[in-house]
Amino acid sequence: MKTYPVKFKPIHKERIWGGSALAEKYKKPFPPGLKIGESWEISDRQDSMSIVENGEYEGMSLTELVDRFKDDFLGNIAAVKFPVLVKVIDARDVLSVQVHPDDAFAKKNENGSSGKTEMWYVIETDPGAKITAALRKKTSREEFRKALEGKKLPGLLNTFPVKPGDVIFIPSGRVHAIGAGIVLLEIQQNADVTYRVYDWDRVGFDGKPRELHVEKALKVIDFNDSKDPVVPVKEQVLGNNSKRPMVSCKYFSNDAYRISDEMRLKTKGSFNIVSCVEGEFEVEAGNVVERLSKGYSCVIPASASDYSLKNIGKDFSTAVVTIGKK
Repeated sequence: MKTYPVKFKPIHKERIWGGSALAEKYKKPFPPGLKIGESWEISDRQDSMSIVENGEYEGMSLTELVDRFKDDFLGNIAAVKFPVLVKVIDARDVLSVQVHPDDAFAKKNENGSSGKTEMWYVIETDPGAKITAALRKKTSREEFRKALEGKKLPGLLNTFPVKPGDVIFIPSGRVHAIGAGIVLLEIQQNADVTYRVYDWDRVGFDGKPRELHVEKALKVIDFNDSKDPVVPVKEQVLGNNSKRPMVSCKYFSNDAYRISDEMRLKTKGSFNIVSCVEGEFEVEAGNVVERLSKGYSCVIPASASDYSLKNIGKDFSTAVVTIGKK
């Protein structure tokens, strides 16, 4: 396999709660005038397939890359598809209150799909921005149902103020909602199974209330979950650069690197996803250099062994580096 930083064409998703920032501020090549809530940056899904936009494999789908170069591309990952999905989300309005199933429930009830565990890296926020995650107290399934029926569900939910650089972990079973005025990077399992339980009494683009999935949600919610979803992170100084270990779960792990000049990283036997969340930097792998600006990502094939990140912004840049798990 030809080794280099592989970039993909972003895929736009119109959402009732979306805005215009991804097209206007982040320069995504999307149609103007739409409420674009999500940019799918790396997606190995037949209904939303990422296509390579640079280098030797330009025009090839992510599925084709995995099929043709499985070991070189994925490394030590036992998967038939690229196992994670990367998005940039622009929430101009609050998202629905929702929950995702675990692997066992999804496999049985969603045509063999995997479950969905995800993490968020907050890129930008409006003043007063908040996220909703987990329950304020141990709540029974029946209490939750009654609160839904009485339109009092927000009273059972935790809300947390967020700022740029915050890291949020959303395992399967955790009730959550992204609040208004937030742009974030989302790293998740390669699944698109969401159970919507409450939608703030609004309607969709067709003027009708959006579908809810209350019965399935009640079966997968962790009613004992009242944990703070904001991940505590501690910066480790690496010369003129630094590292912040973030999320490590069974599906992926990731760290944030503050880059003042240049640093070299190892792929550690797996593909690496490099996402720019602040500033701008160059990524070099296999003697090929690609530039990433804020809101963009690339994949470093496992066969690269190592690669470098070089700041080209005014002061520093920040990269979120995600490594796949077996």
